[in-house]
Amino acid sequence: MNRIVRSLGLSAAAGALSLGLFAPAAEASALADRTATGNIAFDMMDYENFGKNERCRYNIPLSKTGTVGGPAKSFKAWAKCGGEIRTEIYYRLRWTAPGILTVDNIVVWFFEGDSADTPWLKGKGSIGTFLLWPGQSATRQIRVQNDADGQPDDRTILTFTMRN
Repeated sequence: MNRIVRSLGLSAAAGALSLGLFAPAAEASALADRTATGNIAFDMMDYENFGKNERCRYNIPLSKTGTVGGPAKSFKAWAKCGGEIRTEIYYRLRWTAPGILTVDNIVVWFFEGDSADTPWLKGKGSIGTFLLWPGQSATRQIRVQNDADGQPDDRTILTFTMRN
């Protein structure tokens, strides 16, 4: 490169810029890593028609990193309660220029069976796509319950918060 710069009679920095060897600031910032933080709060109830109901509360902190313009990343979180129920949330994050975070594909599944590891899906719900500008946050709440067996007291109220 020094030979090219000298033959053009330019300084090293000017030559590098004129030859396009450095990305302009806009392109460099478009490739920057971004971090989204937030939390998922599970408020779960395992109803029992004998004995005592079990109520469980969990707060799962989130810190997810991605690249502006990079591929979308999918995530999963789950919680169990009472030995019989499990709630899972799936979601996807994607950053676009100028650092806008898209949160989409948000699905919540409610399982109930003989154990918390049951494959029996008893209720489900979804949360619509939302966009977050840098510095912005949003909270969405959803209730999922055992609709398949008509047991609405077996339920989870899930609160999903993201900050860009």
